[in-house]
Amino acid sequence: MTKATTKLSAQDHVILFCVATGTDHASVGILPQAMQSMALRGFIEHDRETGAYRLADSGRATLAMILDHGPAEMNSKAGRRVAGDVRLQVPRID
Repeated sequence: MTKATTKLSAQDHVILFCVATGTDHASVGILPQAMQSMALRGFIEHDRETGAYRLADSGRATLAMILDHGPAEMNSKAGRRVAGDVRLQVPRID
């Protein structure tokens, strides 16, 4: 299984979402080589008979982490949110 600290690119995130939702990767500009790379890294599995992809256990866990914590938190070294939590402070008018 791939470690949770593995850094994934935005394209890798799109691939995970495409596979999870059954979206055709080519329709969003993902090349077959990128799909093969994700399969070799153990995030997705390819069914040669049907040509379909499915999430491997590590891909499912990674996607769950992305959805649960967001990509910024997943990719940070210390597990802290790198981006987000920006609070707008509106001055009080009396």
